[in-house]
Amino acid sequence: MSFLDAPGNSVTPESLKSALGRELVVASRLPFVKLVEVRALDNADVIVLDFSVERPRDVVHEIRHCERIAVICFHTSGEIPEVLALRDDFPLTPHINLRSCEFPRSLCLYDEAFELLQLRNLTGAKLIRRIREWLALTAIGELHADDQPLEPIMLNSQDLIIVPPNIHDFFKGNSALQFGITKDQDHLSRYIFRISPDINSTNTSNILCIGVVTQAILHGVIRSIPKTLDELSTLLSAVGYKLLPELRKLVREQVTHSEYMQNNVILFIALPKVRSISSPVERIEWRAFVLPKLQEVAVQIGVCAKTDGEVGLLLSIDESCNGQDTNLNLLDVVHALTQDQAALLNGLGSANTQKIVQIGVGALGSQVFSNLYRAGFGQLTLVDNDRLMPHNLARHALSEHFIGQNKANSMALLLNKTLSDNPVTSIPNDIFKLNEDELKTTLSGINMILDCSASVPVARYLAKLQSNVRRVSLFLSPNGKDLVLLAEDSARQIKLDQLEAQYYEALIEESSLEGHLAVSNSRIRYGASCRDVSSIIPQDLVALHAAIGSRAVKQIFDQTPAQISIWRINDSSGEVSRIELQPKKMHVLEADTWKLHVSESVLDEVRRLRNAQLPKETGGTLIGMLDLCNRNIYLTGILKAPDDSVEYPTHFIRGSQGLVEKYRDIATKTLEMLEYLGEWHTHPNGCTTLPSNDDKQVLEWIRQDKDRDGEPSLMVIVGEKEIRFFVTDSTMDNYLEVCL
Repeated sequence: MSFLDAPGNSVTPESLKSALGRELVVASRLPFVKLVEVRALDNADVIVLDFSVERPRDVVHEIRHCERIAVICFHTSGEIPEVLALRDDFPLTPHINLRSCEFPRSLCLYDEAFELLQLRNLTGAKLIRRIREWLALTAIGELHADDQPLEPIMLNSQDLIIVPPNIHDFFKGNSALQFGITKDQDHLSRYIFRISPDINSTNTSNILCIGVVTQAILHGVIRSIPKTLDELSTLLSAVGYKLLPELRKLVREQVTHSEYMQNNVILFIALPKVRSISSPVERIEWRAFVLPKLQEVAVQIGVCAKTDGEVGLLLSIDESCNGQDTNLNLLDVVHALTQDQAALLNGLGSANTQKIVQIGVGALGSQVFSNLYRAGFGQLTLVDNDRLMPHNLARHALSEHFIGQNKANSMALLLNKTLSDNPVTSIPNDIFKLNEDELKTTLSGINMILDCSASVPVARYLAKLQSNVRRVSLFLSPNGKDLVLLAEDSARQIKLDQLEAQYYEALIEESSLEGHLAVSNSRIRYGASCRDVSSIIPQDLVALHAAIGSRAVKQIFDQTPAQISIWRINDSSGEVSRIELQPKKMHVLEADTWKLHVSESVLDEVRRLRNAQLPKETGGTLIGMLDLCNRNIYLTGILKAPDDSVEYPTHFIRGSQGLVEKYRDIATKTLEMLEYLGEWHTHPNGCTTLPSNDDKQVLEWIRQDKDRDGEPSLMVIVGEKEIRFFVTDSTMDNYLEVCL
């Protein structure tokens, strides 16, 4: 058995400078290891040891009963020791470190960072035991676990080339193509090449890319870096692939195109990898090499010859020219991020291809969109007519580069460079200004409309759009501490405007939502117009709620019911609590041009109060929301009879004690979105819900009061078997009535 010389000069153990080296000498007293010699380099100690290896008669890899190992222990702390097998015919096995020279082979002992090993108190004795274990497991073929990824075939490079995920489609078989390529350099002088998605783009340099695909190769079989084309050809020949004949054929085809002769060449090699000789291909490893200009390569591999400065095609190949003078620059091939990969990295398993139209790309909307897109979730279209202003940068996902540009276009431009196969569509327009054809195109085939506009008019407009597409609305409370999600059910039985009305009603009833719509007095003016003001909301709150909101949107696709959710942050602890409200179906009653939306909870409550007061009549006032533009009335709640009311079996006189204060409180809690709509009262058993003369007089009083603000008035009569609703406004000579 012959051994390679260990690096360094022979020294005595007493002269060792590294603590680990000294520990190895002490640990060499273990029964299965023997100290051979100690050597020294300028920056390291070298400990040479003979190991007695436990191994059976039949082995997978030819590990001997005795193996000589050199351990290089660097003087600088934090550098992992290098472990070299000194036998000159040590086999090529899994978990061999890639080096610039193949021998002596370097053993890869650990799959974790050396800093972590040091924290776990890596000692000389532990290192010796690990080396012996590595040798024993390698002998029987059990060092590389079945669930471990295949080892690389060639050493990695510091330089990169970013390629499209479908690069294999370009080089099906062996071929040569011209691409547009950009070239950058980082702070460590490493090069980053990028194949432009737009082939032959005017913003890139054209380069000739030659691609070849080898036969299946056992992983980890090439263990050195080829520096010339000849060396690369020799390495591939050793595993059965003849590179030069195929390369000559492809180059010969290209030199007939004179415009390519001055182009640099990148050689792509696809290496299908297998775990064992009999196993199927698990992965294709791509390697790329930067070569000189095409005309130089053609001369150096014997396709062309150069005479008097002119390059001409040879009739037959000059076999003496094997690329020995063709220098290579190895590039790591990195595939651009795909939607599926983004989804996998975000824990989604696979990409979600649901089509989403998002309205509004402001502070919250931009960050929600970015979260969804980077998670590989959805195919998104952005609609927003607003442009980015300097003050937006405090809370927006866009950067200073986009100031003055449309937000939707800019977000699309920014993130279209992130995922190579999930383009974002942008519509730089106001949703109100899209004509019928544009709306039809925008909403065609989509699965969700996501409203992040924080605009009540937009939400109301979206609610009435004629489409079966589910609507979801996300917005922040005025002070930014709360996030609100309103989601229609998948069948759209409870629509977005109805959810909005019920959300306001919850602000009155839920004590846990106290102060939810409190408006901060602090606002900043950023322009000359009276409308150029912006609320003070910290970016960390926007980011926090954007994360919650995007997560909730993803979950909605797996849920069918309607949803009203509010997330509140505790100022002192930072804890976020979720308040879940139960949406109620609303009955829609049509009274001429008015639509009356009545909450199921209102019907239940008036019936309950009537039954509780029988045989007396009772009543109170109505609470709700008005949408005069769309002629909608939303009856969301009631107030029961004030304490000074008079209740008799045959009539009811509503009192007024505390009523003004209650409506002021309602206006404050809902930012005046809910208001007084009219009156309700009951009729006793055996009576119809038709109005008496007194009831008609009351309705007229209500109309006169509401007419002052140009609003409709409402009265409800609750009977034994039915509930009757009366609607009137200043344009009517009489009232309209509908019955449930």
